[in-house]
This record gives sequence, C-alpha cells and structure tokens, in this order.
Amino acid sequence: LARARVAGSVTDVVLSLQRLVLSEIHLGQWTNAEATANEALRLAEASGQLALTGIPLAWLALLGALKGQPEQFEECARAADRVCAVHAMGVLAVIADDIRLWARGIHELSAARPGAASAAFAKLTHPAFSMSATLDRIEAAEQDGQRAASLTVLDELDEFAQHSGAAWAMARRDHC
Repeated sequence: LARARVAGSVTDVVLSLQRLVLSEIHLGQWTNAEATANEALRLAEASGQLALTGIPLAWLALLGALKGQPEQFEECARAADRVCAVHAMGVLAVIADDIRLWARGIHELSAARPGAASAAFAKLTHPAFSMSATLDRIEAAEQDGQRAASLTVLDELDEFAQHSGAAWAMARRDHC
C-alpha cells in the first residue's frame, strides 16, 4: 500500500485498501475498516474507476450489518448491487458477490430471519469469506433448526484448522 501511494498508482492503492478492510474487520477494528473502505470508495470514484467502487460499498454494507445499522446496510448494499450489475468487474466480481452475501446473511440473522441468512451464506463461494463467516453460518443454521448444516460448517472449520494450524481457526472451532 505504501509503495502504491508513493508511486501514485491509484488503482493499486484502491485494490490494496480493499484487501486491508478484511484484516481490520477480523481484528475488530471496525472504525478503521470503515475509514479504509470509505477511502477506497472515494479514490475509485474520484479517479473514474466506478467498477472498483463495488467492493468498498460491499464492505460498508457488511460493516453496517455487523454494527446493527440496517440503514447503512441497505443503502450500501443497494449501491453495491447497482455497481455490480452495471460495471464489468472481472475477477473482482466473485469477491464483491461474496462480501454482499456475507453482509446479507448477517443482516438477515440480526433481523431474526435465520432461514434467509442460511440461504445467503449457502451461496458463498470464496474460501476466505466462507471461513470468515463460519460462526455466522453455524448460528444461522442452529437458529433455523438445521443441525446437520451447522455440523457440516463445523467440519469445514475443523478441517481448515487442522490443515492450516491457524490459531484463530482452532480457537473458533473450539468455541463451537
């Protein structure tokens, strides 16, 4: 990110910021994540790269859902949906889609609609987001009375924890 800033490569800065948001979310630094997503959004808009606004808008929708702010979720989710429908995003489309699905699932879960949350989570395709949403996926399945589905997610998490040795994955698995 620092090199891209020094070089003045706006596209590289935006792409780096988009990746940084996930780390900040995992660290619980939601204020920083929101600032990072907003910076990526402003830079993409200011440089006329509107296709690159889809992911920051999706992150902002997710943060709205995580913080229990349905207005932020709805506004940003609608904006992200519009961008993704109008602009060719190439390989970034999968990332934008999964962030939007994760956000939708959390929003539905917080609105006491576990079936709708599970349906959104079931469409996740990228392993990073599928693993990031494991606790949400398990909670939605359990609240929806789908014990087999929650155990399937727990098995995925256990397999990942065993193969990766990642402390966060083992802690998350043990928590369940």
